[in-house]
Order: sequence, then C-alpha cells, then structure tokens
Amino acid sequence: MIGISTKIFDLQSARYVRRVELDNQQLIQNNRRDRRVSRTATLDGGVSINDNGYVPGDRDISIKVPNASKAIADYLAYIAETYSQIIISTEESVFLGVPASFFVDQGGAANLTINLISDQIPATGG
Repeated sequence: MIGISTKIFDLQSARYVRRVELDNQQLIQNNRRDRRVSRTATLDGGVSINDNGYVPGDRDISIKVPNASKAIADYLAYIAETYSQIIISTEESVFLGVPASFFVDQGGAANLTINLISDQIPATGG
C-alpha cells in the first residue's frame, strides 16, 4: 500500500492505493538504492573511485496503477498539478517528496513519479 497526502489541509488531500491496485514490477523498482559514486580512469590504467554515500534524496518512488479508475487518475493528476511537496507513506518509511511527473499511458495505467527529498518528515507547527 502507498499513501499520499499533502502537507497542508485540503479536502481532497489524502488517499491510499492498495497493494493489489499497484504494479508489482514498479514496487520492486522502488526498492532500488544507489550510492553517490563516480569512477574515473587514471593514466596508469587503474581507476579512481569517489564514494559520497547514500541519501534518500537520490531516489524516486513511482506509483503505477494499471487499469486506473478515473477517480485515481484524477487524484494523481490533481496532486501533480497542485502541490510542490507531498508526503508519501510506504511499508518502508514516510517520505517527503516532489511530484515530478504524471501521465496515463496507452494501456490506461496512471503513473506518478515522486522525487524524494528525505525520509524524515520535519515537524511543523508551534
């Protein structure tokens, strides 16, 4: 299950998509983690590796709903068009992210890509 909500109050601001509605291959891809590593060839025939570690902000979470209902497709489009930051809840963690793109493909699957900012939601309020 993936939950999506906005940081501010909105009557249409929260929804979850059940696991059975999601594309399993996309869920597997969402588990990918890459480190900030660069490799440069050296003049002596070796390599120089620069490893700057891992940060959640280098990840994307993609939500793909095959045969999406109009309600789900409209909701995902609304989120992508209206909000600059959203909260994503997964089995792994709760993330802060930016809805980067939305489209409905030819097969009728609704696709939303979220660029993660962090996996720790900063507290707001007073």
